[in-house]
Amino acid sequence: MTDYPATLAKPSLGGFSMVAGAGVIRDGDPMSKVQRRVFNTVPHNLTLVFNMPAASRLDWTNWVKTYGYRWFNIALPTLYAGLLNTKTSMVLIRFTSSVQWQNVSLLYLQAAVGAEMAPSMVAKILAAP
Repeated sequence: MTDYPATLAKPSLGGFSMVAGAGVIRDGDPMSKVQRRVFNTVPHNLTLVFNMPAASRLDWTNWVKTYGYRWFNIALPTLYAGLLNTKTSMVLIRFTSSVQWQNVSLLYLQAAVGAEMAPSMVAKILAAP
């Protein structure tokens, strides 16, 4: 499994967000309250923000094109980190959206990208003591 390189920009804890999906869908009838479970584990969608010098953009983009949309390990402040009493812990994720770029200043850029946590990680979190 690939690890996110220590030489690239780290995700900003200030821009981090996570949504735990319900894992169910409603019946097609708008009046029906019937739900059907579609996942064995609850899907976790993340929004990651990376701040980096403009000079680092090419290296970061090349890594993302090669590895970012496959499963890789990265340290994030997920529920599992809380169970371990740490700020971050290694989790298995992959990017799921296009990267959105924004200028922070003349020399710094910000990249925002959607990601999902691997279902195996969610099972690991639920099984933790």
